[in-house]
Amino acid sequence: MRLTDWRDNEYGVGDTILYATSSSGSVTMHEGTVLNIYEKEKYTWRTESEKETLVKVQPTKQAGAYSTSTTAWRDEPFKPVTLRVLNRITFLERGE
Repeated sequence: MRLTDWRDNEYGVGDTILYATSSSGSVTMHEGTVLNIYEKEKYTWRTESEKETLVKVQPTKQAGAYSTSTTAWRDEPFKPVTLRVLNRITFLERGE
């Protein structure tokens, strides 16, 4: 499956993307490689369910307010993350 970012560039598994996360009013930019794109049932308070598209990413770099890093806290490697807000993903380059 391939998706389109906010600039109309296609991206898919193996491609490098840029995305933002926020915590307590701070924004951190992340670069990562797309591991998987899949659909999942999303249950709401309504009786019917909806499908939502999720993107699983392996972060490779991050840039916060005070530093840039290629490892998580205490030099541990980044763990894969699942993105739900897809309209903030920016395609960077094709994977091999």
